[in-house]
Amino acid sequence: MKFRKTYKRKQAAVLLSVFLLVTSVAGCQRVGAVKETGEEKVNVVTTIFPQYDFVRQIAGDNVEVSMLLKPGEETHSYEPTPQDILKIQNCDLFIYVGGENDEWVEDILDSIDTEHIRLLRLIDCVDTVNEEHVEGMKEERGHEHEEEEEHEHEHGEEAHETHETLTPDEHVWTSPKNAIAIVEQIADVLGELDPEQTAVYEENEKAYVSLLEELG
Repeated sequence: MKFRKTYKRKQAAVLLSVFLLVTSVAGCQRVGAVKETGEEKVNVVTTIFPQYDFVRQIAGDNVEVSMLLKPGEETHSYEPTPQDILKIQNCDLFIYVGGENDEWVEDILDSIDTEHIRLLRLIDCVDTVNEEHVEGMKEERGHEHEEEEEHEHEHGEEAHETHETLTPDEHVWTSPKNAIAIVEQIADVLGELDPEQTAVYEENEKAYVSLLEELG
């Protein structure tokens, strides 16, 4: 586990070096796009689909939203690209889960200028529930070792070496109650970033919350 964390931190450092080389070019490209359209939408970047979908439900086409991970990709094993770092650096609002699975996100945010970026962590929007993990559990032996088991474990009891740890359940959006809290928070932030569309965001938020309440 330590090796994996060290490797990912080194990998993030390499990606950040590449990022610094291309930031100025990306900045010029972004300005050009604004001039062509004549208006600049709020640029939202999310890590995974649930956040992406929440933003779409609230804002529709009023914001530019994209997500970093493709459907099916796991955030705990995700390897960010230089393009991912650029997306985060250039966005107005960055939404991610937080916690152990998003350590690579924290590494990136610690290494770039986030002064102009509004950051929203889902685990900060709700009360998280701890999950219990048991490690070191011995597997049951096959029938060929039954006699050995009887000798080692009297009365048929199995010996288990366990190590229990409690970690926050990071799948906070799966609860309708939590989803409502997250949607309300996203709508509030979008309204602050784009005051002219606040009424639209609030209306869409109420409609979506009504659907979530039916699920709850």
